Formats: sequence, C-alpha cells, structure tokens
Amino acid sequence: MTVLVFVLCAAVVLCAVESQEARTVLAAAASVRRADAAIAAAGTAALLVAAAVGLAVAGSPGSWAETVGGGIVLAAGLQWLMWAVRRETGEVPLRDEAAVFRRTSAALASAGAVRGPAARALARAGCEALVVACGLGLAMERPAWWPASALAAVLVATAPALAGRGPRAVLPERAAKAAVAVLLTAVGAYAVTDAAADPRVVVAVLAGTLVVVPRSVNASAPAPTGERRAPARAALDFVVGRDAAVWWAVALLLAVPHLPWEPVRRGPAGTLLTAAVLSATTLTAAVRHRQGNSRDRAAAAPENTAEGVRP
Repeated sequence: MTVLVFVLCAAVVLCAVESQEARTVLAAAASVRRADAAIAAAGTAALLVAAAVGLAVAGSPGSWAETVGGGIVLAAGLQWLMWAVRRETGEVPLRDEAAVFRRTSAALASAGAVRGPAARALARAGCEALVVACGLGLAMERPAWWPASALAAVLVATAPALAGRGPRAVLPERAAKAAVAVLLTAVGAYAVTDAAADPRVVVAVLAGTLVVVPRSVNASAPAPTGERRAPARAALDFVVGRDAAVWWAVALLLAVPHLPWEPVRRGPAGTLLTAAVLSATTLTAAVRHRQGNSRDRAAAAPENTAEGVRP
C-alpha cells in the first residue's frame, strides 16, 4: 500500500509540474494567435492520445515487466534528482513562469509563428508523462490504463492555457520537482531490487540528503525559456540523461536481486545498500556541481594584482 501511495503521489505531482510548464508556453502562444495555438494543441493531443491507446492495447506484460518498468522509473527519478541537485547548488536557475510567459510571448509575436512552439511544449509534457506512467504501470503490473490516465491529466490541466492568460497560481518548483525525484527514485529502486529496498527508508534518506546539499540558489540568472529540442529527444534525455553516475547507480541496484547473500536480497541490508548507493550518487553530484560553479565564478571574477583589482 505504501508503494502504491508513493506511485500515485509521484504521478500526480509529475503531471502537475509538466502541465504547468507546457501551460505557460501554450498560453503565450495563444496570447499571440489563439486559433493557431488551438490547432497545434489539438493536433498534438490527437497524436498523444493515439500513442496512449497504442500502449494500452500493446498486450499484457511478461515476467520482464517489473524490472524494465522499474529501470525506467529509477533512471527518470535519478535524472530528476541530478537536476534537483543542480538547482540547489545554483547551477540551474529557478524557473520563473511569469518571465517565461513574457519572453515567449514577445519572441512569438516577433517571429509570427506559434504552432511549432505550442506543439513542442504540449508534446514534451505529454511524452514525459507517458514515459513515466508507462514505467510505473509496468513496475506495478498495471500497464493498461496508467499512461492514458497521466496523459488525460496533462491535457485537462493545459487546456485553460488556450485562453491566452499568463500564469496565475504556480507550484513551488524546487519542492515539487524534488518530491518527484525522490518518489520516482524510491519506487524505481523498490522495483529493480525485487522489493529488497524499503521505499520509505529510501524516501527519508534522499530527502535528508537534499536537505544537507549546500544551497546556493541562482535567483539572479535569467529564467529558462521553452526548450527547442524535439519532443522525442526531450523524452529520451528525460530518461537517459547525460550523467554517467546515474547509470552506475542503476547498474548496481539491478544487481541487488542477483547477489548471493540472502540478507541483501531479502533483509534490511538491501535497503541500507540501496540507500547508500543513492545518497552517495546524490552527494557526489552535489560536490561536483558545487566545485564546477566555484571554478566558473573564479574565472569570471576580476583578477587580483599587485596594483589592485584589474577591471
């Protein structure tokens, strides 16, 4: 029951976060040309619904489903965890939805074309929701209706954006995305270790790890605007990412059910090993990004000389 609660919470918050970001771009497009934005959104929604229906009728999963689904969820959760670390260390600025709306509206008004950005924003949110929901469904052996439900939530949440109004109430980005990262990672670890890792302990350890990460939020940097990557590439990066530490952690946890020691496969040692691997991955990433930020600031700072500070 605890795992199911974590799964549902992760799915709900993920859909809310993805919908919020897509809604901002779609609203900016609708504020410039509402008809074109609506056409782009309708076409994209039709393709996403077709993909969800295809996943629903693909067939019942085999014995591989839990491991494959857990691997997808674990990899996605760890990628979100790496981004959460980057936000905490100041490498990635917090997203300002109002600023994104203003800049996107100005850029689209200048370019005169809104269909492409509107379609990409909705497609990216829908694809990422489908990927994670598919992984969660496979891991929990409920693959048929989960992707369709996640997609429906995203489409319903983004539909008001066609009114063309700027963002009103927004989710707290840092807390919401950190929650998604921690919950997805815990559920994925539970699935790939064949229930050797207690998800409650993993959630507690990862939440504590993020708390102790040195916080240096980059609030002065420009707010990120909409991505121009293709939705398929964005969904691939969402799971695969570019951090090798993620895949070392995934490989280690996939090996846990095959270890020759029974206390690791079925006892508290499995939970401790999983928590240690995940917290070490998180802290190592935090130290690496923190050091990289320090080097960047040192390179950008004025050089001290005997005559004083060089301009």
